[in-house]
Amino acid sequence: MLNRILIFFICISLFATQLHAGPASPDLIEVTQPDGSSFKIRKHGDEFQNWTETETGHTVLKNLKTKEWEYAVKNSDGSLGLSGQKVSPQQKAPTDLPKHLKPQRNTEAEKLLSEHIRNTYQQRLNQTSATPSTGVSTGAGDWVPVPVSGNRNLLIVLVNFADRTMTTTTPASWSAKIFDTAAGAKSVAKYFKDNSFSTLNVLPAAHTQSATPGVVSVTIADNHPNSGKSFDYTSETTVLNHALAQAASYVNFPSFDTNNNGTLEQSELSIYFIYAGYEDSGSDKTPKIWAHAWGGYSVLASGKYVTRWAINGELNNADVQHPMGVIAHELGHALCGLPDLYDTSDTNGGMGHFSLMAGGSWGADIGEYGGVTPTALDAWTREYLGWATPITPTTSGALSLAHPLSSQSAVYKFVSPLISSSEYFLVENRQPTGWDLGLRGYLGSGWLGGLLITHIDITSGTAGSNDINSYTANNVAGGGHQGVVPVQASTASCNMLTTLSRGCSTTFYYSGNNASWGPSTTPNSNYYSSAATNFSLTGISAQAATMTGSFSFTPPVTKTLTVSKSGTGSGTVSSSPAGISCGSTCSANFLQNENVTLTAAGDAGSIFTGWSGGNCSGTGTCTVSLADDTAVTATFVTTTLGEALNIPGITVTTSGNANWFPESSTSHDGSSAAQSGDINDNQTSSMQFTVHGPGTLSFWWKASSESGFDYLKFYIDGVAQGSGISGTVDWTPVSGITIPTGTHTLSWIYSKDGSMSSGSDAGWVDQIFMEQTLDVFIQGAGSGTVLMNPYSINCSTSGGCATNYNLGTLVTLIATPSGSSTFGGWNGCTTPSGTTCNLIMDERKSVTATFNAPHKVKIYNGASYETISDGYEAANSGDVIMLAQDTFASDLILNINKAVTLSGGWYPDFHGTTGLYSDLQGILTVANGSLTVENLIIK
Repeated sequence: MLNRILIFFICISLFATQLHAGPASPDLIEVTQPDGSSFKIRKHGDEFQNWTETETGHTVLKNLKTKEWEYAVKNSDGSLGLSGQKVSPQQKAPTDLPKHLKPQRNTEAEKLLSEHIRNTYQQRLNQTSATPSTGVSTGAGDWVPVPVSGNRNLLIVLVNFADRTMTTTTPASWSAKIFDTAAGAKSVAKYFKDNSFSTLNVLPAAHTQSATPGVVSVTIADNHPNSGKSFDYTSETTVLNHALAQAASYVNFPSFDTNNNGTLEQSELSIYFIYAGYEDSGSDKTPKIWAHAWGGYSVLASGKYVTRWAINGELNNADVQHPMGVIAHELGHALCGLPDLYDTSDTNGGMGHFSLMAGGSWGADIGEYGGVTPTALDAWTREYLGWATPITPTTSGALSLAHPLSSQSAVYKFVSPLISSSEYFLVENRQPTGWDLGLRGYLGSGWLGGLLITHIDITSGTAGSNDINSYTANNVAGGGHQGVVPVQASTASCNMLTTLSRGCSTTFYYSGNNASWGPSTTPNSNYYSSAATNFSLTGISAQAATMTGSFSFTPPVTKTLTVSKSGTGSGTVSSSPAGISCGSTCSANFLQNENVTLTAAGDAGSIFTGWSGGNCSGTGTCTVSLADDTAVTATFVTTTLGEALNIPGITVTTSGNANWFPESSTSHDGSSAAQSGDINDNQTSSMQFTVHGPGTLSFWWKASSESGFDYLKFYIDGVAQGSGISGTVDWTPVSGITIPTGTHTLSWIYSKDGSMSSGSDAGWVDQIFMEQTLDVFIQGAGSGTVLMNPYSINCSTSGGCATNYNLGTLVTLIATPSGSSTFGGWNGCTTPSGTTCNLIMDERKSVTATFNAPHKVKIYNGASYETISDGYEAANSGDVIMLAQDTFASDLILNINKAVTLSGGWYPDFHGTTGLYSDLQGILTVANGSLTVENLIIK
């Protein structure tokens, strides 16, 4: 186990957990050739794939030897190489050189990208306080809204290097850029305060260095990495460890670890580094670093793990302090767990200028540098963080929308939960005010706003990862779709979904551009499946601080599905699509003619035995085609572990940290099985029973666990039989297990090691079989049969019958005398009841049934008796006592005052007389009453 933990941490350290960055600046950068000529370039891509193009779209590279810019060519391995053809501003590019050449994407590094967001996403879901905020409509997809709020401590570490120090910026200027929340300030803290409606507060972390809150400056002996677009994890973490070692003189890092888990989590302290030098995503000067967020387990601050951090360069291409847009973008990842909303595969524009998490991080008002005024968060991001409570119409009505940050409800959500709660549309009025003044730098000073409609599908990409808006990951070319993209009112001037355009003024809806949106417009309001949503917006007004229009929504026709439960047991029924959770919600509306699939699961101690209603039967799922209101009944019965294991008469006990239980959703025989209990690390779940040998045992088992670490094992008297099963193991038979003579304890134990889980984290056992023999013997002077159930075997031979049953079978024996024979009783039966014997086959058993010979005396129309005296005692006055044609050797005294008749010569079954006589060998004395004799000889 120790080796495993060591390997685990080494792997994390080597491969890191996360790398994030924002898109390149859209601004043109002027570069100069050694001969003094100049031209403009534009950077494209992000940290995983970036390149530089001229204004004409030709990809260029700088020759590090000659310092000349050359046109690029694509090498056979997919990388970019120098063509040897210098860029001359006065000449056109060679016609044989293709435009827009891209290098290969660093997919290996990109795989690391999703862990930080996934971890942050999961932490948010796990926080007990992180419940959906009022008015936030949750969907059934991956990116279900979970609020982010409260105070977050942020520490800015300014890093000076041996070969490069900060000369134009100061701790004070960075403190103002990050933490100033005064009216009109353009800072990171002000940005998050405004967009969160003051629910998220970015606070300066306490330190003792100077009077600049939240900012410490350090100088390390390392040279600037000048890595630009290339990232080396070991080099980076070395620099950061050196920087934090210096910062520890001023910052009490352990005091921020409030839960004492050894890690500085984002909810406790976020650390952001700013390197002296340039920001590569918007500059071609050196030394430089491309802004990014990363993580791992190789960075320590006073012994506390710093598992996430972010970095950007100090200066932009104009040698001016780098604006805060990139920092806000990176903190969107670090503080809030937000994904990138630009297309990370760099095929189209994604959300373009219209979100901080896309190109909006470079927002600028007229005359500003890119990133000074990052654009407001888009409607989906605000909804996801719990900072927006959209108006969700259920009928037609009038629309009125002010700008998004005027109130948390300044967004409309068009969703039809019965069709899809994960795919919907958000409508907001983006206006040139507040943070959206940052759109003017790219849309122009004449931009007056408009309605931005965003098409959402929160199931796109991978849950909690960074690919919700990846063109490639979502296979858009193959018919898939991105998760958060604009519905473009017009594509005449730009098309964000087919080019790298980040949007233009005609992307918005307004009178004079496109004032209608509905099922039959272009573009339409349909789902990605082309099914109609029945959403419409018409009469959209001109651009204004408050925009108006009319919306219509025709609710779909629905039918009600009602589930009831019956039987002696208990359980739950769920539905797909969601709606039924019975449990608590046993009736729900669904679309008419929709196929609704019901799944039943028994509670502990119960199993599901079948459906009725809705044209359903059996124990599988029930699919109802909901043409009309429909009622379905699920039946549950109580059961035991023995019954689930096909050994119903055996008492199976369970122990450990959690009990095994019977369940019907996973079984080999299609009925029920035993499943291990829900346990944590270093815990076990056991079940066991005793058995009597000798015999041969077999069973079926299954596992879904962490392979090689969490096991299901079988034991005899505490000794493991083999290595068990681990990982994903489907139903597998185990047979030929010899059980020695004597009493033995059989047990199955599911156990977990010290960390991690996988699959269902459980083991199952079913269909235990161990043959046990039942011997039935018949004795006595009479005759008869013994019926053996199950199997309906009739045993009638004096030599007996041997029948094999499975261990724990409940066997019933029924004795039936033949003719006038009588049943004399059982021997070897533990629970006799008259002619019935009930047995549990927990070992080999032998039972004897005794049948007595037929009686020779019978009262006419009455009972039969062994002796004449017994018959006389039972007879009433006037009765005829019939005697079989046989010899009776005994004296007979009649001393009761009653009149009876002794009638001899009858057949043994008394169906008639033989015409012969019965003999009485003895003395007949009539002391009282009267006697009539016929066909009787007294000797």
